[in-house]
Amino acid sequence: TAVKRPRIRRRESHWPTTQQLTALLNASLGTIWEIPLLLSIATGARRSGILGLSWEDVDLKSGILHIRRSVQRLPGPDPADTITFTPLKTKRARRTIQLPPFAVERIRSHRREQLERRTILGTRWCDPIDDEGAPVALMCERGDGAFLHPDSFTHAFKRLGRLAGLHPSTRLHDVRHAVATELGRQGVHGVIVSAVLGHASPAFTVAVYQHVWQEGPYEAAAALEKALGRGFTNCWHVKSHHPCPR
Repeated sequence: TAVKRPRIRRRESHWPTTQQLTALLNASLGTIWEIPLLLSIATGARRSGILGLSWEDVDLKSGILHIRRSVQRLPGPDPADTITFTPLKTKRARRTIQLPPFAVERIRSHRREQLERRTILGTRWCDPIDDEGAPVALMCERGDGAFLHPDSFTHAFKRLGRLAGLHPSTRLHDVRHAVATELGRQGVHGVIVSAVLGHASPAFTVAVYQHVWQEGPYEAAAALEKALGRGFTNCWHVKSHHPCPR
């Protein structure tokens, strides 16, 4: 009780802008990191959730994506066996997302490219095995069907971020924050943003990204004006020409 606790030094955030996200995608074209980055930007999902996506999780006709599991690096004696499927962080992290059309189009072409590589490699293709012993066809793989290393994804983001002009301290996880911020700025309700990101509750989303909804009072007034303004204006105009008798 006699000791004064040190102050918590919060990290200054440098979330990428929409222009920087576009530059980041352009920097990744032709690399194995293009699709993981595209999915990160299109869904706001965590790194682990992106790397755990399989082709069974996406409907390429409707553009609906299901996030059902994650991929993590676990400590172990053998480095080759440390990447594995793991459960998602929370129950709400298991969710369904509608992909934007620009992402669906690129993922369709990626599927065709992957099938061509799979045919060429033949028996050298190695799908990871899930807990039930079944092979999993990953959307994001290293070129032969195997897991992408989570740490390699982070390092690649830093390298591509420099090419795209991102702030040096921008993290891969900041793409998730950038997606949430842009959804809020576009008027998407906090409850929907929370569902897309898989947060524990909408209250948490609004608390973390409250700066995004600072325009809320103005948006509320504009919405009421659109819904009621003309009707009330007409009423008052008529009343001014026909005053009530005393």
